[in-house]
Amino acid sequence: MSMIIDGTNGLTFNNATTQASAGNVLQVVTSNYATLTSTSSLGLVATGHSVTITPKFSTSKILIIANAVVSTSSTNGWGFFSTIYRNGSTNLATSAGGAGTPAAFDAIYSSTGSYQFTMPMVMQYLDSPATTSATTYAVYMGGGGATVKYCTDGWYGSTTPAVLTVLEIAA
Repeated sequence: MSMIIDGTNGLTFNNATTQASAGNVLQVVTSNYATLTSTSSLGLVATGHSVTITPKFSTSKILIIANAVVSTSSTNGWGFFSTIYRNGSTNLATSAGGAGTPAAFDAIYSSTGSYQFTMPMVMQYLDSPATTSATTYAVYMGGGGATVKYCTDGWYGSTTPAVLTVLEIAA
């Protein structure tokens, strides 16, 4: 069996398959989203913002980066939380965002008053999906007693585009 060892590309085997060197970015997929989404659900609901990647190797890691402007207007004292789901069924967050909230990466809370928070939301997660099948990552959000918005400028009700990027990284 012959193979080519290349410091940039990794290993190329005689059957023309390549295993990239660990740490190399193999592909990048980005989704821009500019649809204002709102909910007052305590549970997590899909924002509609997702991206699909088909990993080249089952050993690859997937770095997910989500950026958006979010807001909450609360009369009941607390607000926004968000997370990333894999394939619509696996919540990648591992801990609860606060009392009574589902597992979330990002949370905005207000303890008093009926005013609005508007702020940037950034989530990052390094996933190990262990597959070469198409994998979809989606942003989910929820709010407890508050109306929460994704892709908002907050005060004026217009949209501010969000970006969801996934990078396949050779392991």
